[in-house]
Amino acid sequence: PGVISELFEGIRSSDIATQIHCSQNLADIASQPEQQASLGSQKAQKAFLYGLQFSENVAVHIASMRGLACLAQLDANQADIIKGGVVDMALQYKDTDNYEMQKHIARTLANVSLDRSHQVEVVSQGAVDVLLLFLKTENSAPVMHSLRALANLAQNHSNQVELMKDEYHLLEAIGLHFESTQVEMKLQLARLIGNLALNGDNQ
Repeated sequence: PGVISELFEGIRSSDIATQIHCSQNLADIASQPEQQASLGSQKAQKAFLYGLQFSENVAVHIASMRGLACLAQLDANQADIIKGGVVDMALQYKDTDNYEMQKHIARTLANVSLDRSHQVEVVSQGAVDVLLLFLKTENSAPVMHSLRALANLAQNHSNQVELMKDEYHLLEAIGLHFESTQVEMKLQLARLIGNLALNGDNQ
């Protein structure tokens, strides 16, 4: 706990090197499943959100979003991460051309939308705009995680309607990947299309 508190404080430091070191180390700890409940209870998500909001360093941004993506794998952490403003952070960084940042934003949105009780809120806060943008990137990792996020969000009936309101842009974006040879990409595409088709109005 003492080490973790020091890392929390380090992310708030005015020294960039300290911010980078602490955010990367804290994200590494968050990547360990056995640590995620403890970090969540200690509000590590606040440290990561602080790094995203106030640091001016790209390495800190990437590490902070990576840490959030890891913490969001645990159901108990998802509500706090959403309430903390992760979708707003995703919107803030939606124009990034850094593939690592795109990947971890999409991973975070995919993970917080695993629980159906959060799916409507994630869509209402504007996450879909970010995910559709990332589907047009040239790197497969952000694309795959964006498809996974959209497939999760499309499990909810009201989201199925919401996603199809801009039918042209949605179908245009996912159509870019119909010829993908990656098994995981095909799986997420199939999940997304299948979930959308559960709503009779979309068929």
